Amino acid sequence: MSSLKPATLAAVSQLIDQQRLPAEFINSVLEFYLPLAIGLNSQLENHQLTKVGVQGSQGSGKSTCAEFIKILLQHEFDKRVLVASIDDFYLTKLERETMAREVHPLFATRGVPGTHDVRMIQTMFELAATSQTFSVPIFDKSVDDRAPSSQWQQLTGPFDVVILEGWCVGIDAEPDSALAMPKNQLERLEDVDFIWRKSVNRALSEEYAELFARLDVLVALQAPSFACVYGWRLLQEQKMIDRLQAQGRDVSQAQTPAQIERFISHYQRLTEHALATMPQRADWLLTLNNNHQFESLRSKS
Repeated sequence: MSSLKPATLAAVSQLIDQQRLPAEFINSVLEFYLPLAIGLNSQLENHQLTKVGVQGSQGSGKSTCAEFIKILLQHEFDKRVLVASIDDFYLTKLERETMAREVHPLFATRGVPGTHDVRMIQTMFELAATSQTFSVPIFDKSVDDRAPSSQWQQLTGPFDVVILEGWCVGIDAEPDSALAMPKNQLERLEDVDFIWRKSVNRALSEEYAELFARLDVLVALQAPSFACVYGWRLLQEQKMIDRLQAQGRDVSQAQTPAQIERFISHYQRLTEHALATMPQRADWLLTLNNNHQFESLRSKS
């Protein structure tokens, strides 16, 4: 622990408590997150906003990873860091319902490319480099809709680093030839003509590709397989329920295990595509084992 400044150690310890992680997680911070933060700091360009993407399957810990990187860059290297989740940029429930009517019913479910406001993310990148005050939206998953604008984050730049984390961040489009074969029952029964698959892939090859091209560094958390994702996603939902209950809020809209199984079916295709391609695409790769523990950290360079 002597390799961290006292202020850094205090902030890291506080985050470990907030995330309900075991006390020994400090060892993972020192072994994996600290070298990652040191490497990222060496890649930052002075007086220029650096945009970092953090990708990982649902429940892999990408949000936690982004927060630890933020703390380490702030306290060890005096950088101003903004962390944003692509989840907070989902289209509103009404907008997704419109897509479900006009394009395909599966777009009623948030998550896949095509269900985010990409222009809003681009605007955040631009404003984060200035001294202006700007807003970053908040998506309330407990009600499946964007929170009122009065509750959005109010931030003032300039920032040295913006971290955009999300399950589809940095993923490239699949070849068209890969779309014909359904991945699961949801695609087989509810996307018979693969209209939904084509629409998602087109969004990924167009506006999302343009967004991801602006990333300076891509970090990926590599799960062992898609089979792990269901269990990790269950744990993620339970943490959200515990947090809402602690706040005295309604949890009736939380998903059941059966609903989560259907929910992640929307993501299986691109999650498996990411597992196959991220080891080559990512600048930094954090591999996880079946027990959700880090195994290795690898830099492309």
